[in-house]
Amino acid sequence: MTEWELQPALERIWIDDNLTIDGEPLHLIAREVMPDKWEINDASRTWQYPSIDFMFIDNAHNVWLLELKNRIKAPGDAWRAACQVYHRRQLFSERAFSSDTVLEITKQYQSHLKRHGEYTLAQKYWNQWTALKDDFQWSGQINCIVGTTEIGQAWETVQHAFSEQNFGQLQSTLSAYKLESKGNLDLKRFCLMSLPENTRFTPPHLELIHYRIR
Repeated sequence: MTEWELQPALERIWIDDNLTIDGEPLHLIAREVMPDKWEINDASRTWQYPSIDFMFIDNAHNVWLLELKNRIKAPGDAWRAACQVYHRRQLFSERAFSSDTVLEITKQYQSHLKRHGEYTLAQKYWNQWTALKDDFQWSGQINCIVGTTEIGQAWETVQHAFSEQNFGQLQSTLSAYKLESKGNLDLKRFCLMSLPENTRFTPPHLELIHYRIR
């Protein structure tokens, strides 16, 4: 199963049953959110902007962004996954993300599901969101998750780097890669983020998800 086949399969699973991180349920808000316009990435309409694979909220009203990779084995795989999810978090922060933004995204996502003929799924999604939205007030926190079906030892190296190095040091580490290569676009985007060099990151949570696929 490819990453692009995994996404709609997980979408259905996570609308039916929340993703759980350390015992905490995460409620799906949308898939393929583009922070440039707060729209849903859709090949039939708008798709040319960077997007995050999945967006969730928890019961404390924290936002969680999940970037999905089918396999993470080589060091480059691990770096690209981590840099991609942090770049998307930075875009969310720069685009004046707010509680109202979350409400707008849910409307966009429901419309997206209906536009693709997923009427039953759209109704189930909206019923679940309706139970949450009345008292929703974003906490101000955005957390990052990397989801994968298969992980190698390279992830530990990247996790350690994010724990020990500041932004400037991470930029230096990533300079070993060919940042102008198309395959390393998200490494380049990460390195070009407008952040002080002494900025620190919390390593993204790693979620193994292959057991959820039926």
